[in-house]
Amino acid sequence: QREYEEGFWYERRRLYDQAIIIYQDLVDFYPQTQWAPRGFLGLYRSYRAINWDTEAEQARSRLLANYPDSPEARELRDGGGDSRGTLDTP
Repeated sequence: QREYEEGFWYERRRLYDQAIIIYQDLVDFYPQTQWAPRGFLGLYRSYRAINWDTEAEQARSRLLANYPDSPEARELRDGGGDSRGTLDTP
């Protein structure tokens, strides 16, 4: 949880490079936790924000493939998860 909240803190402040590093560590080191899908969604939003579309699509694909029933996957399938939305809560 701490890693996700730290990544989200950076993301909210538009410090996307730092957010990406934290989120990547989260999905690499804690893939079996409830926080991993959130980490992939954070990666997707952060990559989109800096126009790294290839990396954003990779994060999106991994989220949908590995966690298809997660709320985060549903959010992406429903057209959400865009970095241009509001970032008020983790």
